[in-house]
Amino acid sequence: MAYSSRGTGGRSSSRGSGARSGGGGGGNNAMPAVIAGVVIVGLIGLFAVMGGGSKAPPPAPPPAAAPPPAPVASGPKVPVLGPKPNLPSTIVSRAKALMPKIKAEAEKGSKLREQAMAAKKANDTQQWQALMEEAREVYKTVRDEWIAIEDEVSEFLTRNPSTGWDENMLMDAYLKVESREVQRLIDEPLSGMAKTGRGH
Repeated sequence: MAYSSRGTGGRSSSRGSGARSGGGGGGNNAMPAVIAGVVIVGLIGLFAVMGGGSKAPPPAPPPAAAPPPAPVASGPKVPVLGPKPNLPSTIVSRAKALMPKIKAEAEKGSKLREQAMAAKKANDTQQWQALMEEAREVYKTVRDEWIAIEDEVSEFLTRNPSTGWDENMLMDAYLKVESREVQRLIDEPLSGMAKTGRGH
């Protein structure tokens, strides 16, 4: 057989032949085991990698977005004002000079109203209405004079505007006390008369 001819060999040295035969025989038996071991190790490693990939932990969630900064508390907006318009002293002087007349006419109107109410209590409708109309005219006439002052202030501000300033603010800046007196002595009585049906 072919195996026996390789086993006896053609070499003259039995020592050398025996060494070859023993070494060759051992190599032939070990080689398949080594290859099988490498394949098995490789397969184990492959399964480990595949199995590990399937069991890998889920990716970490993205970091939470930072909350928006808290709004800074602030007070109410203060309106921006330009420089105070320089209302002519002639307008201010006329307004102040009108005040004694306003007070006198307010007192006259008040007395007429009292007489009118007395006539109403006496069931004298005609006298009541006549006296109320007279009182109304007294109030209204002097009120028109004050309105003329307010109109001058408004016209001045139109010609000399300043950021944020209006007619009422300018009146308060120069004639606040006088404006309140006109409201108390003239405007409020006229408003009360309007509620009775005899107002302006």
